[in-house]
Order: sequence, then structure tokens, then C-alpha cells
Amino acid sequence: MGDINAAEDVTTSDGITAKEYAAKTSMTDRIDRNSELITINIPVQIIVQRSRSQESASVTATAPEGQIIFQIKVMSRSGVLLPSHLSLIQEKLYEATRHELEHLLQDEDPSTSAAAYSFFEKPQVMSRRLAYYTHPQETPAFVSGMYMRAKKMRKPFADVIEDNLEKIRKGMLFRGNTPEQADRLISKIRRSWMSYAKSRFPLV
Repeated sequence: MGDINAAEDVTTSDGITAKEYAAKTSMTDRIDRNSELITINIPVQIIVQRSRSQESASVTATAPEGQIIFQIKVMSRSGVLLPSHLSLIQEKLYEATRHELEHLLQDEDPSTSAAAYSFFEKPQVMSRRLAYYTHPQETPAFVSGMYMRAKKMRKPFADVIEDNLEKIRKGMLFRGNTPEQADRLISKIRRSWMSYAKSRFPLV
């Protein structure tokens, strides 16, 4: 093994040693000069709800006043959070985190975003739901999130997509849409997501 202190004796072009340079230059200064520092703080809320059905976890990202918050809902037969729930939470956090990171790199167009996000005001309206899930900014976020979840959990990407589509379908039926309406919309969303996925992730 080499001497771990040897680097301290290396001199820079200015004639000072690395140790002296480190003493006079803070880490913050070096970060500012050589890279872009992005700090993201995302609060996480966990809600545990008693359930007689299969245990599950879901993650929803909300942004009240511009601050992203991850709300994790755990359906638990015992009504308490258990170690066995952590893997369920982890899987959904992979997807949600990658989804939000994708938005971080996007230049948002307020006019088109307002039209797409009006879906949340009347989610039973099919055109608004379709506009949201196939929005030019949401499609990359949804697809990259699902791709990350599939990769980390070693699941087929197509299965993860179908899992998300089934949740959308159930939501439509819950809000009064017919099965036929739901199937037509799901088909359009699937086509949009898969088309984008194949263009960005060639191995899909």
C-alpha cells in the first residue's frame, strides 16, 4: 500500500502544497468552481392504514406551494408499519424519485402544463386524463420512473407498465367511467408510453 499522506507534499503550479491548498480553500469554494450544486430536500409522509386485503404500498408526489412531498400510503393488515413493508415502500420510491428527478431537468411550459394538470380538477373527464398521462413532460417522467423501478427490482419493464396502467384503469372505473371507456384510454396511454420508451431505452 502506498503512503496515504504522500499527496500532501505535491506542489501546485502556484508553488504551494496540496495540504496548504486544502487549508486555504473550502470545499464549498471548490464545488462552486468545478461543478453545479443542486440541493433537493423532499419530506416523506407515511400513512399506515388497516386493510383486510393484500398488503401494499403506494407513493404520491404532491407539491403544495412548490415543495415536493412524498406521501407513502401503506395498507397493512395489522394497522402498523412492519419491516416487511419496507421493500414495498422502497420499490415505489425508486419510481417516484426518478419521476421527479426527470421533471427537474425539464423546462416547463406553463400554458401546456396548465391544460394537462386540469385533469386533477375533473379526473372523470377522459380527455383531461389522457392529456395528463401523455403530456410531453409527464411521459418522460412516467416512463423513466417505471424503467428505474423495473431495473432496480429486476422485473420485466412491460409488467411494471401494465401494473401502472391497471391502477389508472381502476381509478377510471371508480370515478364512473365505463370499462369500454377505460380500455380505450388505457390503450392510448400504453401506446404513448411504449413509443417513448423504445426511443429512449433501445433494449425495451
